[in-house]
Amino acid sequence: MTLLKKIAAAALLLSLPLISAFLLPGCASGPANLSSQSTLTFSVAVNERGQLDTGKNGYYAILLNSFDEEIDVTNYETFTDFIRYDGFNFTWYHRQGNVPSPGYTFVNAGNLNADAVVNGDNTGFIIRINLKDQSHIFNQYIQSSRFTTHIVTTDRNNSLLGRTLDTLGQGPAVDGNTLYTVFFDETTGVIQPIPQDYPVDPLGDWDEKSDLSSDYPYENFDIEKFSVELE
Repeated sequence: MTLLKKIAAAALLLSLPLISAFLLPGCASGPANLSSQSTLTFSVAVNERGQLDTGKNGYYAILLNSFDEEIDVTNYETFTDFIRYDGFNFTWYHRQGNVPSPGYTFVNAGNLNADAVVNGDNTGFIIRINLKDQSHIFNQYIQSSRFTTHIVTTDRNNSLLGRTLDTLGQGPAVDGNTLYTVFFDETTGVIQPIPQDYPVDPLGDWDEKSDLSSDYPYENFDIEKFSVELE
């Protein structure tokens, strides 16, 4: 073998590991690896003229169905869990059967304050969940890779959730429209059918309650945006 051929062969051997490294999934210059997206993020924003309410006027709740089924915000049987923000704490509630017997109730399963961040201007919040942490409340109750979710704001005429003020999606069926259920897969993100105009909600579409005070801060409970993303 000539000297020139020996040099070429040596250069090829040295370059093979580098070529392999570039082709491996997950490398910075290789194709994106979906399995690396292990953070689930819920983002909620309210009316641009309002702020998150901390005056004990109502609740913000992210409804979840662990069986990938449509959610009607007025029907407790259509969601298995919900995350409620009362202006002070983010709390996970889980639907437990036969307590009391017969039927079911929602029990306080834990606090999510460590996972939530309120925007600096108090116009929205973000909840980030580690899908790889099996000890996390979310992963204990949402065990399937597919689930559904919805957003609702309410007054406080109930111990857990009050009467609907706004949901994702325009009226007139603002208080129970299953068309605005968000279907989600933990490996691919939001899937079909995607709600119309998702993730944006029409401003000023809240449902007024005649028995509430005339100065009730409805704009604080008027959802502007709700999104669910993998990061």
